[in-house]
Amino acid sequence: MRPLSSPVYEHRLLGRAETAIGLIFAIIASALNPLDAFVGLVVVAPVLTALLYYSVFRRVARHAVADPAPAPTTDREDPAVYARRLRWPLAGQVVVFLVFTATTQAPGLLGGIALGVGVALILTARWLERWEDAHDVGLLRESGARRRTGDGGVTGGYYVARGT
Repeated sequence: MRPLSSPVYEHRLLGRAETAIGLIFAIIASALNPLDAFVGLVVVAPVLTALLYYSVFRRVARHAVADPAPAPTTDREDPAVYARRLRWPLAGQVVVFLVFTATTQAPGLLGGIALGVGVALILTARWLERWEDAHDVGLLRESGARRRTGDGGVTGGYYVARGT
């Protein structure tokens, strides 16, 4: 079993990174085409945030915390490890966004997408944190692990730990 980490921290960190990427592309869009920046920030980002948060992220989080098992180990992953693991995937995303920006000339749309994903992840982190506070436990998960449930769903492998 891998060391456990906080899904709240993971969602928050990834959400902030996605938000930063989205804002950078919105700034690029505002210099190239202000209308594109407006569409990305005012239309795409809020719509995508709402769609992802309400139809995917919150539903998956509720399912994951429905009946979490006690933490099987006291080993905790250093938070810096997750940040280091994110470097290459986020760099790859930026490269793909740059290629799309060069070919489609729509950095505002891409900025809105990244911003929408980032805000939805941050909202999910806040929901999970409120759940932790309400139940006086800490949520942990095996980073990168997914478990199949009996009803055919997939859970993120959440565990609870008291006093975390």
